[in-house]
Amino acid sequence: MTGIKKILVGVDGSKCSNEGVRYAAELSKKFDSTVTLMHVYRPPEMTRDLPAHDRPDEAQVKLDDSKKIMDGLGVGCKTIFSTGNPASVLLAEAARGYDLIIMGSRGIGYVEGFLLGSTTTRVAHHAKIPVLIIHC
Repeated sequence: MTGIKKILVGVDGSKCSNEGVRYAAELSKKFDSTVTLMHVYRPPEMTRDLPAHDRPDEAQVKLDDSKKIMDGLGVGCKTIFSTGNPASVLLAEAARGYDLIIMGSRGIGYVEGFLLGSTTTRVAHHAKIPVLIIHC
């Protein structure tokens, strides 16, 4: 576990996501890792489900709130706001040299997988690096 130098955290403002941010902060302190928080806004036209956010600016607030959690814990981080399919965009970013992905087990979307959120399930199945799933 000493090779954890770059951590990518998928955030969506949910309780599980916020717990993932806190966990990333602790790992960052322990292993002197850098942390990147990433929120991927999924426009309504990309899904049959109701969107988790009505507008991109509301989605940006979720990312800003996650950064405030990190700041409050004394850990600096980078943030990335993107648009598209959340799992695909997170996986593409993870391929840029991260050592660990952290995600909540359930997000704030209206239609989720049975045990895990659909985004978390897809990332866990297709990631080429370890994925830490925070259950809450």
